[in-house]
This record gives sequence, C-alpha cells and structure tokens, in this order.
Amino acid sequence: MNDSPPDPAPGAPSSAFSLRRRTVLQAAAWSVPAIAAMTATPAYAASGERLSFTQVPASTTACQATSGAVVVHLDSSSSNAGQLVQFTLPSGWTWANGSGSYVTDSNGDATVPAGDIVVGNRVGTITASAAGQVAAADVEVLAAGTLVDAYSSAPSGTDFLRVYVNGTGLVAARQNGDIWARKSTGGWALQGSGGATGAGQMTTIENAARALWIQSGVLTLGTNGQPDISSSDNVDFVGVIALGSYAVAVKSNGDVWRGDGTNPWSQVGTGASTDASQIAVLSGQARTTGFWIVGGVLWSEVGPESIGSGQNTGFVRVYASSGAGSASPYRDGAVCAITSSGDVWKWTSTAGWEQVGSGAQTDVEQGGAFARTFNGTSNVGVMWLSGGVLQKSDERPALSSQNNSDFHRLANWNGSVTISKRDGQQVYIYNSPYFYSRSTDVGTSPGQMAWNGGSGAPIYVKPASC
Repeated sequence: MNDSPPDPAPGAPSSAFSLRRRTVLQAAAWSVPAIAAMTATPAYAASGERLSFTQVPASTTACQATSGAVVVHLDSSSSNAGQLVQFTLPSGWTWANGSGSYVTDSNGDATVPAGDIVVGNRVGTITASAAGQVAAADVEVLAAGTLVDAYSSAPSGTDFLRVYVNGTGLVAARQNGDIWARKSTGGWALQGSGGATGAGQMTTIENAARALWIQSGVLTLGTNGQPDISSSDNVDFVGVIALGSYAVAVKSNGDVWRGDGTNPWSQVGTGASTDASQIAVLSGQARTTGFWIVGGVLWSEVGPESIGSGQNTGFVRVYASSGAGSASPYRDGAVCAITSSGDVWKWTSTAGWEQVGSGAQTDVEQGGAFARTFNGTSNVGVMWLSGGVLQKSDERPALSSQNNSDFHRLANWNGSVTISKRDGQQVYIYNSPYFYSRSTDVGTSPGQMAWNGGSGAPIYVKPASC
C-alpha cells in the first residue's frame, strides 16, 4: 500500500574474507562477485558465550554450489571444541552434502566446506545456532535473467546481468559481455561485445545517446568509437559513472579521469578506491564535479572535501544526484557519503557537509541522493538503509512502518531514487514528494534495476529460476 496519492500514470576469483561484528562488508564490485557477505550479527549470552560468522565465500554463481567455505566461531565459557553447530539455509537454498550439522574444532570454528551449500537466485540469510546462541550472515547472490522493459521491446535471452540509466538513456550487459543501449523510448541496439559486466562498469552519455562502457580496460563510446582520450591513456579502466554528459572513470591503479562532453578527457586524481559506489558525479548549477575516495578520504576535483571538524575519514561509499528546478538548493543537487562505521553525511549547496545519520548499511548501492521538483514542490536530500529500513535526511513524509522494512538496494536516477525489497517482489520509486510502489520480480544484486521516468515502471533484470 502506498503512503501517497497514486501515480497519475499506470503503472571474480573465489576467495574468503572475514566478517566483523555488526558491520557491512564490501565485495569487489568490479570483479562481479556473485555472493558476498553483507551483514553478520553475532549472538551473545549473559554467561559469555559468543557465536559469530567469520568467513563466507566471496564468489558463487546463483543456483550453484558455494565455491568457498562458510565458517562460524564459538567462544564458550566451557569448551570451544566439539560443540554442535546447526546451520539453517533460506528458502530456495539446499544442502548438497549433509543437513547442516557441523562440529567445532579445537579453535572453536565450525566449517561448512565449499560445495556443501547450493544457493538460490536472490540474497539470503544463513543462520547458525550453538550453545543456545544464534548468529546470522546476510549473503548476496548474482543471478542472470531476463531484461524487463515496459516501454520498449527488450533483447531476448535469460543471461542479462546489469542495467543502468543516465538521463533517458539505458545500458544493459549480458553475461557474455554483449552491451546493449537505448535512448528514451527508442529501441535497444547492440553496442558491442567483450564488455566488462561488473557493477559500475557501464553507463550512458546523455548528449551522445550512446553507451559508455569498458572493453578490456578501454573506455568505449557507442558501437565503434572511444571518447576524446588518447589511446595511450585509454587503458586499465575498471569503473565509470556519468550524469548527463559529465563522466568520471577510475583505473585499476586508482587514477581518476573525467570527461565533460566538450573538452578532452583529463586526469583529475590518483590513489582512488576502485569498488563500485566509490566514484560519483554531482551535476548542479553551483558545482559540477566528480567525487572519489582515497584511503577513506572523500575527494572532489578541487581536493579533499571539508567535512565536519577533521571528520573526512573512513568513507567507503559516495552517491550524488543532479539538480532540479531553478531555485537553490534544488538546482544544485546533493551528495551522500557513508563511512565504514555507517555514519551518513549530506552535502547541499546551502548547508555544505553535515552529518544526518548513523548505522547505515555500507554495501554497494545502499545509499543515494535526490533533488526533485514536482508540481511546484521541491525536495533535496539523501537516503540510506539501516537494517533494511529506509532512512531519509529531510522532513518529507517517509513510508509507513508497515511498508518500511526489508529494503535491500537503492538506485539513483536524475535526482530520484528507486528502492527494492530483498525478496525482489516490490520496488518503491521516490519521485519527490511521493513514493510509488510497483510489483516486480527484480534481482537483488547491484545494477539490476533502473528507472527513467515514464509511467513509473522500473526496467530490471528478472532472475532465472533455479
């Protein structure tokens, strides 16, 4: 049920890594991880027992057996060794071996070997229980599927992985690296093959109405060209993002380049982090600039941002929006930056940087910024997720508590935000000042939903069934 008037229109290589207490872990988004731990919640007892997940696989294909081990650790007041740990899988996941019962070793670790779990086609939570305690780890699944487009006949096939939007342009990638794009309500056209398919590795350029994508480290524009950058410099790119005609791209060594649609591309930074959601573009009348993160410090094209009182530290994600309308600050857009501890900071042209929240989730595409004018009403701010609950920095009415739960992914579009539920069955579109809900069957990995206006129906990847 909506909280607002109804929409007027119808409607990488496998490896293991550690999990820290109540933190959100980051997957290597450029390498297209298929399953990555997002949150781990350890359990404690008054007597001192502690049960926690310490390791999950970094990469497993949807509907396939895990390619790495799952490990939980038990700290017990009696003995850590020889304790029975029972693992429980989410619906649609199965055991390839056994039924989920494992015993701790002398270090207190219970290990589910690689291959013992067959994952489903969406995000799920594995739980573990031992010594009267229960712990849980949220894990990601990347599933290929059908590209669903309510406005134009989408290319056929069940192997699409990503879809992104910039302005009215859309770009989509298949598992085999074929890159497709369309402009506004026009038809989809194949741009080329051999493209990178990770989160944040493709976009469109609004003034060119063509995809900007990466082919073997080379920025490629449309079907047969490259942007205005020398061949010697156009190497080793691993991520790209754009708003309008303004684009920012990052190389594997952390070099940051930008193109503004008019002048040749130029290098604007070094040492940047290279995960998805770690570069952004702000497009507004007050300033238009790229953002990136260097060792936890948030940078723009003029240098490190001035944030709080020496508080420009620990940042892991950044998102930005374009401006809207003719009045400040709405015309100037907004920026959302999130630290590894979950602190949320907002930039607007009138207030500068200010902390607006804490406890945010920090996985890829779990924050966003918005700046919209709708029927004479303007709104600017940022959004983020905290325990699956959508949080907003402004004072506009939020979703009811009944609807505001189990959110999992956010996607920006021209100052609006699209938010999906973790089961993929519902998407909310925030087009200021209202939320509109749409029934979907969307994938839950980064880069699997987009929206470019119209009647409000999102364009998305529908995961293939297992």
